[in-house]
Amino acid sequence: DDDCVDGLVCPQRGRYDDVPGCNGNFRTRKDFCVSEDAPTTKRLTYVGNPPATQLQECEGDCDTDDDCAGTLICYQREYMHNVPGCYGNTRNDDDYCA
Repeated sequence: DDDCVDGLVCPQRGRYDDVPGCNGNFRTRKDFCVSEDAPTTKRLTYVGNPPATQLQECEGDCDTDDDCAGTLICYQREYMHNVPGCYGNTRNDDDYCA
């Protein structure tokens, strides 16, 4: 955070993690200064397939909406596409609840 101007923070991220509040392909291990008010997201978590219990937000691998808790949907995606509201490394074409 010391490298950022007032009002910005520097979240530490992994190689494929999204940058909160930013769009684009961030395929480096560099960190970026972002607003303290940037939208927060949850880290993707691979639980397993089939899941033993209903999955929470940003958990996978789901196959249908029934695999997800409450009103979450099973976000079907193509290889390495981002999951809305989530960040982190994904496993190939696994699907996650969002």
